[in-house]
Amino acid sequence: MRKLTLLLCVLFTCIIGPSAIGQDDFYYYKQQKLNVEKNTNYVYLVTNASIDNDRQLGTMVNEFGKIVSFKKDNTTQSLNTNRKAFSNATDTYLAEIELTNKNLSGPDYDALLKKLSQIEGILVASPYYYDVLGNKMALSQYFYVKLKTPDDFSKLVDYTSARNTEIIGQNKFMPAWYTLGITKKSTLNAMQMANAFHESNIFEHAEPSFIIQLSHGSENSPLEEAEELSTLFSQDTFFNNQWGLKNTGQYGGTPGIDINAENAWLDTKGSPAIKVAVFDEGYELDHPDLEQNNIGVGYDTDTGTVPSVVWGNHGTACAGIVGAIQDNNLGITGVAPRTSLISISINFGSTNYNKLADGINWAAMNDADIISNSWGGGSPSTMFDNAITNAYATGRGGLGCVIVFITHNYNGAIVYPANSNPDIISVGAMSMCGERKNPSSCDGEGWGSNFG
Repeated sequence: MRKLTLLLCVLFTCIIGPSAIGQDDFYYYKQQKLNVEKNTNYVYLVTNASIDNDRQLGTMVNEFGKIVSFKKDNTTQSLNTNRKAFSNATDTYLAEIELTNKNLSGPDYDALLKKLSQIEGILVASPYYYDVLGNKMALSQYFYVKLKTPDDFSKLVDYTSARNTEIIGQNKFMPAWYTLGITKKSTLNAMQMANAFHESNIFEHAEPSFIIQLSHGSENSPLEEAEELSTLFSQDTFFNNQWGLKNTGQYGGTPGIDINAENAWLDTKGSPAIKVAVFDEGYELDHPDLEQNNIGVGYDTDTGTVPSVVWGNHGTACAGIVGAIQDNNLGITGVAPRTSLISISINFGSTNYNKLADGINWAAMNDADIISNSWGGGSPSTMFDNAITNAYATGRGGLGCVIVFITHNYNGAIVYPANSNPDIISVGAMSMCGERKNPSSCDGEGWGSNFG
């Protein structure tokens, strides 16, 4: 049995990385150098087809650490790759290695990366960094370049060839953006190479492609325990638990501290003509409290294809908060229980900003009126910023999509992407007593909503 739970998410204060920021540990964002700090507990490896399984790689790197993840690279799936100047795709594999000797000094860490890159079959050994939330993020073998004009493609071809890099493909939704890759012959890593392309002033922008982990909460949240995430199937009497819609003093709250949903429903309960794209882990399209309001099969950003994929429980909960069906004697009620829902899925555990930009662009191009994002993290990206501005310019037939992000949940300043554009609606949390959700608020849960 399945249930929709109104998830409140926790994220603890940003972890400070152990290594100093090196001379080359920066990239360009909004024409400024944005420093990033190395995470020397991990390394990122790219292998060719001669090393196509984790057991084989393990025998080669076990003296350095253990393999945390190993998978085939699917980057080209989300790109246009049909131009003659693009590289011929070959099978490559991506691995995350957790080092046995943690917190190496900067020079020792760099020396280890060089040693690993010299192992036969390993194409690239790249560093890890900390993102804006203190989560680990890997520097991939790829970087993004934006042309000033379409006629500059020949300049990109020439500049790429001269620096022993290759053009992997073109963004499907934003054709000025290209994904490039370093090769075994490259003398710089992907971030250094992106900086060189940017500093050439030949191109509009260049930035590295990080493998990021998005977050919507913390493992310590009581609502994320396995029992709570299993599905409960019950009557609409769960509405009595939804103090945010109607606060009668449940859980020790203050009656009336809610969004006055019942009064709003006297005017409207939403309309099927309004489409809300829930950009999250994907939701269950056939969920009995969602199926009637779902339209289409959605889109998965990881593969760049349809249908959407359910990567976790969070997307189903978020879709329920938006548009769970009302008066069907099941589960909860959504804020707008007659609205239409579109699923766009993210693999929160491993994604990049090319894929995330695709999700925003796909939503805008597929008639989403509102794009709801209950996630944050990573490191700021001009490519993703461009996707947001595109949705504002082209969505709703030129009126612009309404875009909503969480402020996040670790009691600090609002984080990226919610703070990246003044037109984004950034949404925080409050307690049932009318306070900003904070570690000492009346619910006693001990976490706080970001603010500022």
